[in-house]
Amino acid sequence: MLSKERACDEGEKRCYDLDMVKNEPVIKLGDFRKESAELLTTLLTDLKDHNKEYSPGAQMGKALGRMLAGVIQDETESENKPDMQKAQANVVLESARGARTGLAELNTKHEKVLQRFGLRLTHEAGEGLKHGLPSGTIVMKIDNIHAFLRYAQSIPAQNNGNGSSETFATLLDVVTNQIARIDFEHQSPEEKSLMENIDALRDSFERITPDIDRTRLQRYAEFKERLEQYLVVERAGLWKVPGKYFGPADWIRDAGPEWLDEKWGAAMKVLKEQEALGDKGVAGELHTHLSMCVEKAREYAREQTATTPRVSNEILEKYKKELGG
Repeated sequence: MLSKERACDEGEKRCYDLDMVKNEPVIKLGDFRKESAELLTTLLTDLKDHNKEYSPGAQMGKALGRMLAGVIQDETESENKPDMQKAQANVVLESARGARTGLAELNTKHEKVLQRFGLRLTHEAGEGLKHGLPSGTIVMKIDNIHAFLRYAQSIPAQNNGNGSSETFATLLDVVTNQIARIDFEHQSPEEKSLMENIDALRDSFERITPDIDRTRLQRYAEFKERLEQYLVVERAGLWKVPGKYFGPADWIRDAGPEWLDEKWGAAMKVLKEQEALGDKGVAGELHTHLSMCVEKAREYAREQTATTPRVSNEILEKYKKELGG
């Protein structure tokens, strides 16, 4: 049966109740914060170590290693040729076993901190998981938004450079990645709770530290009434900022004319789809953004005149006109 753990600040007479598995005494808020930070840091370290060992790159390395070992054996002992597909299949099976074992071990070791912060660990969604073969990667999700917010709201504002930014950046990624994967047609209770508390999540991270980039969560909160369509555009890669990510403004930097025309044509198709949705879509914001991007692309083209084909400039001019420029 769940009981309550209470963390109290003697000076300000505040207490924070969190669901726990075992009875815990009333503890000072300062001690609670310190213990929480240590537990969370250990969890994130263990999760990072597990995922490093079972990442797709690590799996490929193991498969190649086995194939090379097979080549050596073939030269010395056998006439059979090494089978790369078989090596990959064996690694996938071992990775699935490792994922199941790793998930169970991490859940057992970190039960307290997961429940305190309203988090849960799960296998990364993928094609293999549909067939009972999870990839080795384990992801963290918010399971209890109210517990997560109680923790976030109990944290004092952090000073620049105090070493906590990486931890909070990881938690922010957990939040934004989970929001980005919401199934709006079949929202789970977790997803509904995230949407209902998106402003509180944004405010909590804004208050905690200025050292992490909160732009993505801020945008999600800004577009919360039209978030489904905002995410459609995000998945198409069209919101990317010029010069920072490889989005519409930067396609000209590394693209032949045919590919450039294809990318801009696809972007315009998304814009037309958003326009057809009226007030439910994000056409106005997307039109403004794409207009800015095409102008920035034309600037880049002028800067690299010697390497930009004339037809690429013509393509940009065509889409500038389509955007009304």
